[in-house]
Amino acid sequence: MSVALMLAAALAVAPGCDLEAPDGQAGCAREAVDQLPVNALQAVGTHNSYKLAIPPPEMALLRAMAPEQAQALDYAHAPLSVQLAAGARQLEIDVLNDPDPGRYARPLGLRMTQGAAAYDTAPLTGPGLKVLHVQDIDYRSSCPLFTGCLAEVAAWSKANPDHVPLLILLNLKEGQALPAPGAVTPAPFDAAAMETVDAEIRSVFAPEALITPDDVQGDHPTLR
Repeated sequence: MSVALMLAAALAVAPGCDLEAPDGQAGCAREAVDQLPVNALQAVGTHNSYKLAIPPPEMALLRAMAPEQAQALDYAHAPLSVQLAAGARQLEIDVLNDPDPGRYARPLGLRMTQGAAAYDTAPLTGPGLKVLHVQDIDYRSSCPLFTGCLAEVAAWSKANPDHVPLLILLNLKEGQALPAPGAVTPAPFDAAAMETVDAEIRSVFAPEALITPDDVQGDHPTLR
């Protein structure tokens, strides 16, 4: 299940901006972009933007068990703020529901691998939506809490107020447990979980920092 979150910058527009040839002064590019419909914006972005590398001991075990899957998971990204500073304007975040906190706090990869690299699972024991790629085997995240990821983006946005809208794709992960004893099944996203997604987003971002479907629809009868 995927949804999209758009974040708006907050900057006063420079007077006298030439919308056909923005001159680069503070606010001018922003005003030019503001004249475009949302579907006219294009952005460079990353997938699984929060993902950290699987450490060598765990990767070696995974390669022995599932070499093709291991190859597909052998990559990582810098922290979200570093990606944004490098020019990324689209991020993708996998979100897992955790109604009974601690569901993802004892990953199999960490328990099964001799000499596994240390990883602080404390954030996974408390309440809140969690951010990780594949429970049990690809669980290392630069921001394991959804609100932590959002707070990092919010801090970057505040420090760089003249940015174009940021598109954040949310993959609300459900599905099956891995075929291994002790593997964890992701919790489903029911109506209560969807309310939690909305609440956590709004706990970090003020209404004026978000572009919502109502904003896009305006006075039109539908979003189309």
